[in-house]
Amino acid sequence: MGLRINTNVAALNAQRNLYNTTSGLNSTLERLSTGLRINRAADDAAGMAISEGLTSQLRGLKQVVRNTEDAISMVSTAESAIAEQVAISQRMRELSVQAANGAISDYDRANIQKEVDQLLAEFDRIATQTSFNGVALLNGQFGTKDLQVGTEKGQTIRLTLASSRINAIGGVAIGDGAQRDAVAGVLTAITTFEVNDISVTGFTSDGVSDVEAAKSALAVVAAVNALSGSTGVTATSESTVFTAAQAFSAACANFNYTNTADSLVINGVSITGSGSTISDAIDVINNFSNQTGVRATSSGTSIVLEAPDGRNIHLESDASLTGVNNIGILSAATVEKVTAAAVTLTSDNKFKLEDAGGGTTLASIGITSNTYSIDATTTIDTISLLSTSSAGNAIEITDNTLRQLNNLRSKIGALQNRLESTRRNLSTTYENLSAARSRILDADIAVETAEMTKMQILQQAGLAVLAQANMAPQAVLSLLQ
Repeated sequence: MGLRINTNVAALNAQRNLYNTTSGLNSTLERLSTGLRINRAADDAAGMAISEGLTSQLRGLKQVVRNTEDAISMVSTAESAIAEQVAISQRMRELSVQAANGAISDYDRANIQKEVDQLLAEFDRIATQTSFNGVALLNGQFGTKDLQVGTEKGQTIRLTLASSRINAIGGVAIGDGAQRDAVAGVLTAITTFEVNDISVTGFTSDGVSDVEAAKSALAVVAAVNALSGSTGVTATSESTVFTAAQAFSAACANFNYTNTADSLVINGVSITGSGSTISDAIDVINNFSNQTGVRATSSGTSIVLEAPDGRNIHLESDASLTGVNNIGILSAATVEKVTAAAVTLTSDNKFKLEDAGGGTTLASIGITSNTYSIDATTTIDTISLLSTSSAGNAIEITDNTLRQLNNLRSKIGALQNRLESTRRNLSTTYENLSAARSRILDADIAVETAEMTKMQILQQAGLAVLAQANMAPQAVLSLLQ
């Protein structure tokens, strides 16, 4: 290889390698000083994009963990206040039981009432003054709020807190229905109605009625109660009561029911027997009560049939049957009749009923489309212990109050447990995402330290080689001497 002065290729090569080594050393020192593997997009464009997305999610998670902890503190505050109201209600019930005793004087009851008045004042003060971060919790203004427990829109848990003031608790809202009769044996169809804007559908057999079992009061009750957790409204059925169409006739003397000649069928069971008085007729019917679910009594001159569990009462007979007609069960023109029990809807809060799509289901079960409010005469602020009768009413009111408070308290407790679970899940998610982000973004100090040592050695070697390369052209001077 020739000797050249103008171009020192060896020096250029050493200089290039030294530059690369120095750049690598600088990058390593930067990663060690910041602790980050990616300090700029050029370090890892895809990794930078992924890590920034994870950073955004992590910051959101960190905030929703705080949100959840705030929500837990808020519901804990409400629960503690309600717990004290429960204790007050227990004391008022105790005093109500004492005042209901006829062995104490009116003077004693007046003194007991003084304590009740003070307890009511404290009960109401707790409801009006319990707040969290300036937000009233139990005075009726809280309503329903969404608690943000996720990093995205809609990731919320809904919290509803009803009023626990003395003029809002203890009473109930009631929607009363009516019995339904179908002379031809076919009850009005039950389709759909709405309770607090939630559709009630899916009426199925009650399991005990022999006909129209999906249209019975029990079927309506089952459909409503299946949604009570969402609507806050519960349903109960009354006893089904059928009063004979006419009075017991003297012409019915020596009536006789057989399976082949005369027959009366109640809920699919043929009634057999004989007698001559209304008591005889009642005894004959009651002999089959275990099979029919129906028992007979007398209203004086007429037979009354009752199904205590609310099942339909289904009656059948031969229209020409003088025995059946004479005891007044069915009129001469009626061969089949179905009677359904009344349904009562109850809620601890105001509730709304309406038919869906212009239907007539509510009217068919005897309930008016309406908004039903709490009966103001039964709230806890009406408690009076000045007489034995009013003290008895006070026991019932305090029982309702305790039931409503404990129901609200249990819902809050369940929500608190849910929030605790949410917080734990968020914390675990935060931990896992942090680890994922660290693997992408953070520098491995052991690797970077080894890299730094290598680069330092290469830099020192490069400097030495560059110095030697720069000296190489001086060898040409010996040729010029």
